[in-house]
Amino acid sequence: MSPISDRKFSLASFKALLGDRASVHRYGIIVAAFFVCFAAFVGFGAVSGSSATSGLEVGKVADRDVVAEENVVYVDVKATEIRVEAERRLVPAVFSLDDGITKTAMESIVAFRKGFLELASSTNADGELALRVRGRFPDTVSEDLVARLVDYPAPGNAIDQGRVILQTVMGGGVFAFPSTGLEHYNPETVELRRWTDGPLVYEQVAIDKVTTMRRFRAVALETARSLKLSATMASLAVDTAMAFAGENAFFDREQSQRRLEAAVARVEPVMRRIAKGDRVIRQGFIVTAEDLERLAALRGPGSRLDPLYVFGGALLLVLLIVAAVALLSTANTGVRVEGPGFLFVILLATGFFVLANALAAFLPASLSAHLEALFPTALLSMLVAILIGERYAILFTMALATSLLLVTGFDAFVPAQSLLSGVAGIVLVRKAERRIDLVRAGSQLALARFLCGFALAALADRGVLDAIGTGFWSSVNGFLCGVLALAFLPVLEQALNAP
Repeated sequence: MSPISDRKFSLASFKALLGDRASVHRYGIIVAAFFVCFAAFVGFGAVSGSSATSGLEVGKVADRDVVAEENVVYVDVKATEIRVEAERRLVPAVFSLDDGITKTAMESIVAFRKGFLELASSTNADGELALRVRGRFPDTVSEDLVARLVDYPAPGNAIDQGRVILQTVMGGGVFAFPSTGLEHYNPETVELRRWTDGPLVYEQVAIDKVTTMRRFRAVALETARSLKLSATMASLAVDTAMAFAGENAFFDREQSQRRLEAAVARVEPVMRRIAKGDRVIRQGFIVTAEDLERLAALRGPGSRLDPLYVFGGALLLVLLIVAAVALLSTANTGVRVEGPGFLFVILLATGFFVLANALAAFLPASLSAHLEALFPTALLSMLVAILIGERYAILFTMALATSLLLVTGFDAFVPAQSLLSGVAGIVLVRKAERRIDLVRAGSQLALARFLCGFALAALADRGVLDAIGTGFWSSVNGFLCGVLALAFLPVLEQALNAP
């Protein structure tokens, strides 16, 4: 049997898993860890948001200056929404012409003309003819129209002219406007979708020129005048056409929605830039809604925990935990972690995520550039590599670094630093056979961290001085991680019964 088939999760294996108390206990710990991480994400996020805007309200005088510590480019949501709405209002609603309805109407009026003339040729009395016509076409024409056609000297000609008018008006579309659904479309123009001698064509029609059943008579009279009919003939032909007319252009909701979505997709978001050193909030000035929006952009997306943001964070946290459990399985790592070892890994990961959220919430904005220098990523990676295994430690480090995306508002700088820090720590402790080797590994890690921190800061366009500062504090972090690994290792080996 192939390795892939071995991993298939059948119903029987699921029942066996539920029956295994140890497995239930393990998954219970994982669920508890999720709730702790989620509480940290929401709680510290709320603290961060409230501290960022503490004492700052729209309409009140600011009690302090808020200066941008770095360059920030963000999307102006309100301006973008205005631009999107403007583009939507340029999109005409699409109506599709149903040729089948037009064809049926034309066949009906032709059949009416034929039947009327047949009855007229076989009936002498006008009263009897009117009754016979009404009897054959009871639901089509009114009694008054039949009487007028009977009294007219050339009824066949009048019906023929009505057919021409009907063909002309319905050929241009008789629109059926829905009571709702057109609010977001162009208020001045609609688009008629129809087939003309084969090819599909779209025709722009001004709203004030659109034919509806209410306007049918007016449009039909204009058509009759263009045919230069007499007043009596025009009136009779128009009424005959109206007797067979019907709506044949209907709102195409799907086609119209696709047009709206395409228009929205073409809209470029309105980007704003806050330069380093700009005063986002000025002390002594009245705070405006725009000021708070700029402040929120400066603090990052987590500074205002709206329900959608919280739900997205919870969902992503679940996905990260599921992915981590799958990646750290025995099949992928070659190591089976149980009992104290499993609890150790869970505590490390949960503690790391809680610590990261706490630091992000309480660290002053002036030190946010050096946030990662306070994370013990390399320490955790080195301990896991020594106590459990290198492959396991690498996958564990990847999971830790990915979780930082939630903490930093999807700023990749800190996760990248953490990932490189952890991997460097794992590589450098591979040859550590004695405890004193961990001190040497810490020194080497300090150098590696300086180079990585400097390189990432340079790529982030932070300037030479900031790049050197980032490299320096990263190197301090690396050295301390090596020293702390030496301090914690004996205690952890005893607790985990590691060899």
